Amino acid sequence: MDTKQLPKREELTTKIARIKAEPPSIRLYMWLLTLAFLLLVASFILSEPNWPSFLLNLVTEIVGAVIILALVERKLRHHDVEHLKKSVNNFQSQLYFFAFPNAKRLAEYLEQSSSGFNKLSTSLYIDRTKIENRLKIEKDSFALIGGPGTGKTTLLQRLYIDICERTIVALSSGNVPVFIHAKWITPDVEFVEDMLRLHFEQYSTVTINQLYKYIKSGRLVLIVDGLDELAPDQLRDVIGILSSFHDQWPNNQIIVSSRDPSTGPSQLGLKTICVPELTHDEQKRFADLYRIYSQGNVDT
Repeated sequence: MDTKQLPKREELTTKIARIKAEPPSIRLYMWLLTLAFLLLVASFILSEPNWPSFLLNLVTEIVGAVIILALVERKLRHHDVEHLKKSVNNFQSQLYFFAFPNAKRLAEYLEQSSSGFNKLSTSLYIDRTKIENRLKIEKDSFALIGGPGTGKTTLLQRLYIDICERTIVALSSGNVPVFIHAKWITPDVEFVEDMLRLHFEQYSTVTINQLYKYIKSGRLVLIVDGLDELAPDQLRDVIGILSSFHDQWPNNQIIVSSRDPSTGPSQLGLKTICVPELTHDEQKRFADLYRIYSQGNVDT
């Protein structure tokens, strides 16, 4: 054997030093603590004079090693850390929901009502960060104005999802969004008592008292899509209903969409935010996404 081809001892030492041992798994820590518990029990059972003290010392060493490695030096595997964090968060959520059942109902509403939008808006998503961020920071009521095919509905759906995601981590203070189409609003039913209540009941057991609590505290974000799609008589009725709601509960945010600011938004006295036209590349990208989305729905 040619000894010249063998690595030097210093090189081997350096390579070994560079190898990082993987931290012990949480399962190993649990086994060690279980072993320590069994040894502790055995120390009280055994009658031999030397064994109890020996076992107690061994238990102390095992528990001390686990504490130092896991808690002090944080020698844990990444996936174990993530699992522990998730378990702690789930426990905290369940404890919070047990103490505050209304929060659980609200969380159910937010998760279920946004799930359908999440799938659709993700499938047809085109990155429009500038206008999306503009909508997210707006606190006053406004009208989203844009021509046909500019993505008004998709932008409002993504805004709805964003509000839901922010409120889920702040259930006691976050805004509560409602997304409805303008054509669903009719003067035949009472707006809050019937229409909004039925909307919430589709997704959760939010009570009418809970709904009024959100409205009175100004936490409701009412998103009404498609004002420009209404006939003149129906538009007049919808504007009247929204105006009455806004006058009675002015602290709640109302967001509407329309192609023309004169078809509704001006009567409501809302500020306008204009959606920029899609560029040629964005139009092509959207057409490709829509074709893929449509084919997927047909196949299923």
